[in-house]
Amino acid sequence: MIRHFQNQSVVLSGGVQTAVYFMLSVIIVLFFALGSSDETTEFRSTMIFMVVFLASYLMLLGLSVNPAIKPYFQGKNATLFFQHDITKGHLLWIPLGFVMAFGFSLLVSNIGLDDKTGAIVSIAGSGTIMMFIFFRTGAILIPIAIHALFNSTVILLSSNIVDFSVALSPIPIPEVAVQLGSLSTLASEMIFQAFLVAPSEEMFKMLVIAFVLAITKSKFDTKGAWVYIAGGFSIAIWTAYHLIIAV
Repeated sequence: MIRHFQNQSVVLSGGVQTAVYFMLSVIIVLFFALGSSDETTEFRSTMIFMVVFLASYLMLLGLSVNPAIKPYFQGKNATLFFQHDITKGHLLWIPLGFVMAFGFSLLVSNIGLDDKTGAIVSIAGSGTIMMFIFFRTGAILIPIAIHALFNSTVILLSSNIVDFSVALSPIPIPEVAVQLGSLSTLASEMIFQAFLVAPSEEMFKMLVIAFVLAITKSKFDTKGAWVYIAGGFSIAIWTAYHLIIAV
């Protein structure tokens, strides 16, 4: 089983496919989401996620092309440190990471913790699992996929379509609440989780990691302890954001 996770056969070129995925996200948001947004709240929530996503990516892109900084923020065989090639072994982390994160969240929801403590433990734990997988793969598309699956599953199980009696994740899922054309609200929301919410939050974590390393080490040292400290700091900020929504 372990050898399957170590399979180095490249499935997707990290730099190209990540850029294509991000371009698709922008197209979906700008041409479909904003065109279908009728309420001020819907427009504001969509734009907030889009601005966080694009600002994070553009600032990281600026770091990578600056002649003085570029050598430090490049990863092996990748244009940016979060765009490593995706191998067959990396793909196995998607279902495993989803089961780990969602299972941990369900466990926390059903062991009798108060709402605030449960939210902190669940958010921090799920974030740590996804960050660990990012460090294992170096490909941001892997935690994005896990994040999108997690959010979409919670939204699906919270709907009237599925009769799910077990207490769900205490992590509040930010919803865009924009309906795309003739698609149902549920289907539209799941699309936005995959192409807007999950990418923006995971990209923001990458920005935080780069920020911490830039002000402490002036380089992206993938073998040093600071990269893990930076990852923990990004999880802390992400946890605080979701905790604010929760309470």
